[in-house]
Amino acid sequence: MLVVSCRSCGLTLHVEISRPIQTGVSGRAAVAEPADPDTLHGRFKVRCRDLITQIREMGFEPNVWVDMINDLGATGAAKTLLATKRRLVATPWLISRDRSDLTLEHEIMELRWADLFDDDERAEAARRLAVAPG
Repeated sequence: MLVVSCRSCGLTLHVEISRPIQTGVSGRAAVAEPADPDTLHGRFKVRCRDLITQIREMGFEPNVWVDMINDLGATGAAKTLLATKRRLVATPWLISRDRSDLTLEHEIMELRWADLFDDDERAEAARRLAVAPG
């Protein structure tokens, strides 16, 4: 995405999407199909897509997460978020509704993804889930 802002006041002057947005039936951005759904990375992407569907059904639109997955892949998006100490907006929203089971952080800690994430990444995910929403 290209954003042009005024240097003196910060006002957004122009916004341009730099890549086409894939949309699903509902018109919302869709998570692209994995290149190979039979690999561990592919299965993780499918699982993230399933989580996003459940989150949308609860009334929240995790569009930042979708964009990151489509740009970096699901594993790459998760690793980037963990490394940069950024947290998805969906995380505190889900925790406040007692649905931490739908968070990216919860999924990272699942043993089936042990070959995708190292101990430090799982520890960071656990730390984020232990912190109060906000």
